[in-house]
Amino acid sequence: MISRCILTPKKSSLDDINDLLIERFPRQPFVFMSTDRTLNERDQGDYQDFLNPLNPKGLPPIKIAVGQHRGKRVILPRIPLQTSDNEKNGIPFKRTQFPVKLCFAMTINKSQGQTLDRVGIYLCELVLSHGQLYIALSRAKMASAVKVLIMPPTFSPANIVPESKTRNVVYRDILELAAK
Repeated sequence: MISRCILTPKKSSLDDINDLLIERFPRQPFVFMSTDRTLNERDQGDYQDFLNPLNPKGLPPIKIAVGQHRGKRVILPRIPLQTSDNEKNGIPFKRTQFPVKLCFAMTINKSQGQTLDRVGIYLCELVLSHGQLYIALSRAKMASAVKVLIMPPTFSPANIVPESKTRNVVYRDILELAAK
């Protein structure tokens, strides 16, 4: 699992991939739960069940599952993190959790600048922006270490054989400006 990763265009499929791979662990993983507290203590009892499933940007998830990394033990302090003022959930709260998240899968944009031994590219959706497919395809040291799974948008009798191609987003204007 070291120096390998599954890349996706969007964040929406990351948790599903990570959960699927955690289920394949030979032992039960250790699960650590966070504590969530509203900033206004009077609201604590009213919103506890509402806060736990929230995953605001910048905060770790309510629970994380971990195992030992290559036999090494590390100390990870729990860190209190607070939602930003512009969050859409409307209730400011503080989550105390280990600031880590499993990374069997990551977005293509997060992988930029990394070199990996093996890369799986899961295209359950089309790539979103200029150069994103190039970034994904160029993360491995060798082309033979890249595997791509392209999911068909819908399954129908007419679409029994999945397509073996995807769209590469290229903005010609950007290329022309770069050439000047």
